Amino acid sequence: MNLRSILIVLIALVTVFGCKDEKKPQVIHVVKKQIKLPPFSGQRAYEMVEKQLSFGPRVPNTPAHKSAKEWLIQKAKATGCKVLPQDFEAKRFDGKAMSGTNIFIQYRPELKKRILLLTHWDCRYTSDQETDPEKKKLPVPGADDAASGTAILLELARALQEGKPNIGVDMLLVDLEDQGAASGNEESWCLGSQHWAKNKIPSGYQATFGILLDMVGSKKALFVKEKFSERYAPQVNSLVWNAAKKSGNGQYFISGEGRAVLDDHVFINLLGRIPTIDIIYTTNETTSGFGKHWHTQGDNIEIISADKLAAVGKTLLQVIYEQQ
Repeated sequence: MNLRSILIVLIALVTVFGCKDEKKPQVIHVVKKQIKLPPFSGQRAYEMVEKQLSFGPRVPNTPAHKSAKEWLIQKAKATGCKVLPQDFEAKRFDGKAMSGTNIFIQYRPELKKRILLLTHWDCRYTSDQETDPEKKKLPVPGADDAASGTAILLELARALQEGKPNIGVDMLLVDLEDQGAASGNEESWCLGSQHWAKNKIPSGYQATFGILLDMVGSKKALFVKEKFSERYAPQVNSLVWNAAKKSGNGQYFISGEGRAVLDDHVFINLLGRIPTIDIIYTTNETTSGFGKHWHTQGDNIEIISADKLAAVGKTLLQVIYEQQ
């Protein structure tokens, strides 16, 4: 090969590699998936709180309890979800026999991946936090504790049928939660969730995680991370608190750890083996650690906020849609 030929080859190589070096790097555009949530109506949830109160206090073994149960089952079926009532018998801490019904509501029961949402629907038989001895004898109206959580889950069931997310969601309304002894005897509380956790319907049921709602509808409600929730399912707490921010409701889900509350989620964790948290309103402003209306005649419709019901409902929708 002569000198001219060598130069031609060298020029060609320089041209090729020079072009390669000058090639602009490929730009990869990362497009974040936009989540479009179906509408959640705080006003509809508010009206369902009113409806539950219209029956009277939902104390076990009373006509109000029976009428409310029938309405809850009918309302759940009207959403198009599958409804599985679970009747059971239990004794109160003082030996009184009680009939209870857990109501298990399933959206897309054919799907394997599932999320469990739960609340209780019964009312306490005594307003034990009243100072007036006569008022102590009266049952709690139960607007916040726990018509609020029940109304949110019923409205959520309707929203899921409209939005049709590709994930299984179960809503468990547990009974006989609020009939326990005022002091001691922890297992006298949450009888419905204890029964379900030991006798799951459907048989062999399992969920990725669970979220309990308790006293979530009052105007003053703010939520911090409950202590048992942080112990058993801190990752679920983080998921929910982040979802609250994304859904525009982070102002109600504030940072910090709250007190430990013996609630349904404890038994779902320990007996049901489902990592579950509790969204519950607690406060340092009272000696009880709960709102002033807790276990009093003040737990009525006047303290309920449609906006707060919507904030919790939209946060749950955000969680659900992120898990598809």
